Amino acid sequence: MGDQIPEFRDGVDGNLPRYTAHDPLENADKNMVNFRELTPLGTVVVKIGGSTFGSHDTTLADIVGLQKQNVSIVIVHGGGRLISKWMAKQGVRARFVRGFRVTDAASLEVVVGVLCGVINKSIVARIQSIGGKAIGLSGVDGGILRAQVDDPLLGFVGKVK
Repeated sequence: MGDQIPEFRDGVDGNLPRYTAHDPLENADKNMVNFRELTPLGTVVVKIGGSTFGSHDTTLADIVGLQKQNVSIVIVHGGGRLISKWMAKQGVRARFVRGFRVTDAASLEVVVGVLCGVINKSIVARIQSIGGKAIGLSGVDGGILRAQVDDPLLGFVGKVK
């Protein structure tokens, strides 16, 4: 092992924290609960917020450790801060109503690009680089998820059906 995990670049200014570790799985097995015993179906859903990744984060190494215990993992990730950066770079002004980002057509293009392209593919690459298995999908792929607009004031923001 000992390979350094590739740097994550946000494509805007490249100043996000690096996700690095000298040996990301060094202590994973020692610190891991046997999730196979706790999850008889063997699937764990992990929500990763955009601010989770940093220089001392072990989330992905922990996920790979769970994979080694034959636990299936589904990762759901965010990326609000990076979306805001890319929107500013593209000249798309963010609007908020009652604390929610309004997602109009121009915003949706940026959101899809950042979540499905930049963040999703970066997570997949990181997991693979430390010996895990991963594929990246969005809810649109194969009609995995369907949503309905909840409040027209928020644009395309809605709830999963």
